[in-house]
Amino acid sequence: MIRFALLSLAAILGVSYGRYQTLVSRQSKQAEEKAIKRSAMLEHENLLSHAARVNQVGELASGIIHELTQPLSALLSQSQAGIMIMEKLQITDDLLNRALSANIIEAKRAGEIMDRIRDYIVKKPVIYEELDLNIVVSNTVNLLQGELDKQNVVLELQLLQPSPRSNFSAIELEQVIHNLIRNATDALGTTTQLAKKIIIKTDMVGPMNIIRISDNGPGIKEHVLSKIFEPFFTTKTNGMGLGLSLCSKLLERVGGTLHAASADGAVFTIALPKLVGLIDAGADPAAT
Repeated sequence: MIRFALLSLAAILGVSYGRYQTLVSRQSKQAEEKAIKRSAMLEHENLLSHAARVNQVGELASGIIHELTQPLSALLSQSQAGIMIMEKLQITDDLLNRALSANIIEAKRAGEIMDRIRDYIVKKPVIYEELDLNIVVSNTVNLLQGELDKQNVVLELQLLQPSPRSNFSAIELEQVIHNLIRNATDALGTTTQLAKKIIIKTDMVGPMNIIRISDNGPGIKEHVLSKIFEPFFTTKTNGMGLGLSLCSKLLERVGGTLHAASADGAVFTIALPKLVGLIDAGADPAAT
C-alpha cells in the first residue's frame, strides 16, 4: 500500500515537473522571441535614424548651396563689371585689377565646387520598391507607439482595403510619416486638452495614393503655412527647419507631393503615384 502511494506520488511529481519544464520552456521561448523582436525593432529604428541624418546632411548642403549661390553670383558679376568699368574709363590700377580678377577666379571656382556637390546630392542612387502603404504606415506607428502612449496621444488608423500600393523607398516613406507623426505629437503637447488624437488615413484619389495625417491640436497659422516647406524655416526653439523641406523633396523625386493645411488641427497630405496599371480608368486627376 505504501509502495503504491509512493509510486503514485512519484508519478504526480513527475507529471508536475514535466508541466513545470514545459512552462519554463514556453516562457523562455516567449522571452527569446520578444528579445529578437525588440532587437529587430531597435535595428529598424537605428536604420531610420541613420537615413534621416544622411538625408538631413544632404538637405543641409542643398540649403547652404542655395543660400550661397546668390551672393556668390553677385560677387562674380560685380567684379566682372568693375573690370569692364576700369577698361571703359581707362583706369590703370594694377592692384585693383588684380584684386577683381582674383575675385572672379575664386568665385568661379567656388561655383564649380558647389555644382559638383549639388550634382552628387541630386544623383544619389535610391532603391525604389513596390510598397504596401498600409504596412508602411503600421510599421512606422509601431515604432512610435511607446512615445504616443507616454504623451497620452490616441492614434487612430483608417486604412483603405485593399491597400494602396506605390513605388518608393520604404525607409524614406517611413521617414516622412515618422516626421509628421512626431510633429503632430509635439503640437499636441502644447495643448491643454485631454483628448489628444492623431488620425492616419490611406486612400486612393484619381491617379494618386493618399496618406493623410491629421491631429486635433492648435493647427497651423496662416503666415506659417506659406513658408512651412522652406529650408531653415522653423517654429521650434531648437529646430533646424529641414524636416518638412526634406520630406517634401523626397516625395517630389517620384512625382509625389506633400501638402499642409489647417482644419481643426494640422492636416498633412502625402500623395504618391499609383503603381502603373493600377490607375483608375476615367478618374479625375484634379480630384487631388
